[in-house]
This record gives sequence, structure tokens and C-alpha cells, in this order.
Amino acid sequence: MIGSIVVRHAIAAACLLAAAQSRAAEAAYTLYVAGDIAWCGRGGAKWSGAEDTARVIEFGLSATPRAAVLTLGDNVYQHGTAAEYASCYAPTWGRFRARTFPAPGNHEHATPGAAGYFAYFGQVAGPGYYSVQLGAWHVISLDSNLEGAAQAAQLAWLKGDLEANGARC
Repeated sequence: MIGSIVVRHAIAAACLLAAAQSRAAEAAYTLYVAGDIAWCGRGGAKWSGAEDTARVIEFGLSATPRAAVLTLGDNVYQHGTAAEYASCYAPTWGRFRARTFPAPGNHEHATPGAAGYFAYFGQVAGPGYYSVQLGAWHVISLDSNLEGAAQAAQLAWLKGDLEANGARC
């Protein structure tokens, strides 16, 4: 009798461990993170450092289905215009735009209202700040260039987002 109880407990423990490992594997996510990304200068997109880093990220994404790209701002130089996004960012890092979660930087804000950034990234950019759940990661993207009422709105949103997502790091 004692032997069968021990065996049942061992089987139950093994099942729980397997279930926990399965959930951990499901929650696993790889994040590729960079900022100050694309400056094409006179050579164009294919001759920029953005092309080289895009190849590295693209290779990683192809090997890892549960992966995403996070940008930290200054995605394209000099002023984050729609034309700069089209000519410099799109041919390089734009190849994995569907798996990119962006943040604006001060260069995006060199164009009034960061219009090039918002036009390029669309809804995923939110109002310049947003959160997304990527596996076990609750990723929050903020715009560090906001001031006044816009900054207050972002901080109010952040407070609500943190309260709604009480998971600890």
C-alpha cells in the first residue's frame, strides 16, 4: 500500500513538473531590442549599418517563431519623416515590421507630431505608448519625449496598465 502511494505521488509530481515545463516553454519569448537604427546618408539603405543589423535580426526571427523586435526610438535618421521611413527603414528593418513593436525617439519628434513614425507603424504605435503581452513578458513602450498634458495622459495610462497587470518581474 505504501509503495503504491509513493508511486502515485511520484507520477503526480512528474505530471505537474511536465505541465509546468510545458507552460514555461509556451511562455518563452525571444526579444530583439535596438535603438538608433537606420541612417542611410548618401549610400542609401543597402549600404547602411541598418542593412547589416537587419540581416542579423532577420536570421534570429527565422530561427525563432516566438520572437519579436522592440525598437527603442530614433528608428530612422535624421528627422523621422515619412520619406526617411520609406527610403531607409522600410528596405532594412521594415522586412520584419509585422513582428516589430516600436517606440518613438527624439528624432521621430523632429517631424511635427512624429507624423512619419505614426504613419509608418500605424495602430501598433498607439498614441506613442502602449503595452503588449509577449509570452511571459508584459512589455510597456513609453514616449520619453512627451510634455505637459500629453505626458500626464501617458502617466495616467501607465498607472492603469500597471494596476491591471499585477505580475511581478
